[in-house]
Amino acid sequence: MTKLNTLGLLSILTSTLAYGCSTATNTLQSDQESLGKGIVVGSLAEQEKQLRMMATWPSTQTVIGQVEKIEGAAYLLTNNAGDSIRLPVDQETMIDRPAHVGDWLRAYTDNHGRAVQIRNIDEEMMIAEF
Repeated sequence: MTKLNTLGLLSILTSTLAYGCSTATNTLQSDQESLGKGIVVGSLAEQEKQLRMMATWPSTQTVIGQVEKIEGAAYLLTNNAGDSIRLPVDQETMIDRPAHVGDWLRAYTDNHGRAVQIRNIDEEMMIAEF
């Protein structure tokens, strides 16, 4: 009888573990899938929000120029008229992607001349050249 009890107990334990593992795997996979979809949707929503904000940004001045030099917390730009512009930035400045020497930028500044938002417009400038 002890062998029969042991086999019965092992059978119940095995079926319980198999059921628990199968449901846990499906739940985990579903959670991972949901998490991945949430990240993608969140990123797309954040991108759309940033684009809307860029299009309607309230600023006192818009500066367009080509990066000539990057010095610490400022970009030195040259605009189409050949004027040099020093564009200060800080941790609050929103930048769509890092700028390099030669890149064209559109910057929205506050009333102190500090860049509030900077967009890289290389593609726009290349299209305008043609």
